[in-house]
Amino acid sequence: MCQYRSPPLTLRLPHSMQYYHVLISLLKPLTSAEPDGVRRSLESASRFGAPPHELFLQAKACGEMLFRVYYLRHGFEFLDSGLLAFIPPLIFMSIEDIESGRGGGAANLVARQSTAVLLAKAIFDQGKSFYLAQVIFGLVRERMQPEEFDLVRRFARVEEVTHDRTDRHAEEVKSDWPVDIVGIADDPDRNRLSLLLEQDRERSVRRSAAASSSGSGGSGGSGGSGSS
Repeated sequence: MCQYRSPPLTLRLPHSMQYYHVLISLLKPLTSAEPDGVRRSLESASRFGAPPHELFLQAKACGEMLFRVYYLRHGFEFLDSGLLAFIPPLIFMSIEDIESGRGGGAANLVARQSTAVLLAKAIFDQGKSFYLAQVIFGLVRERMQPEEFDLVRRFARVEEVTHDRTDRHAEEVKSDWPVDIVGIADDPDRNRLSLLLEQDRERSVRRSAAASSSGSGGSGGSGGSGSS
């Protein structure tokens, strides 16, 4: 007699990640505060027992938990190109959550930082054997504040992303992949990988120019010595 056996966790994890990835994409547009979003929220509450915002937060929390389970079971050192389909939306959302929650409690901020650090470590480790992951990590580095990136350094032995590397990524990568897309209503044309790399290169150039000008401005001129 045949008996059903549950597939191993190694096979279930990617499927579960994909499920919550799709769920987050579907729910994100419904969290809008616009009139149409409010109407959908009321319809969702009557049909599913919770408004879209709560369902979205639950789906995001489950997705983040799955990455923690993946890390504890497998680590991120070995190549798994499928991870890159799910990590970018979550880590960019995590970075936004950190910025929006800086005025809240310390415990809440630490929880958000831990998610961003874990996902950044995943992308960095994948980048050791996968060039596209290196490119995505460069985008993540540009979005992170120094205090968060210092946490990443502590756990992932991350080297600094230099201006030359940013230039090289922008020159070598020609991709229309809409990497920073969370909801199905997001505009893909504004989030194409090549466009984001070019924008980051321009920001890096402006920061370098500002640092150079402030450094030259801070050094005082040499005064003349009087002669008797």
